[in-house]
Amino acid sequence: MPSFLPTTKHPVFAEARQVLASHFMDDLDVQLRKINQHYTALQFQDALLSFRCHISRVLSH
Repeated sequence: MPSFLPTTKHPVFAEARQVLASHFMDDLDVQLRKINQHYTALQFQDALLSFRCHISRVLSH
């Protein structure tokens, strides 16, 4: 089973993790960490899309 954790075998994942760790969650426009906040399926999908777009921007720079 492949591991997607950052290792020397996956330097791109390690770099992406470091870059993302340097950003605050507010910068990602994703607030899933809030306790007791209810998300509809559409809101959750929008949050994931926002996160995916941010990751794409980070990796393209």
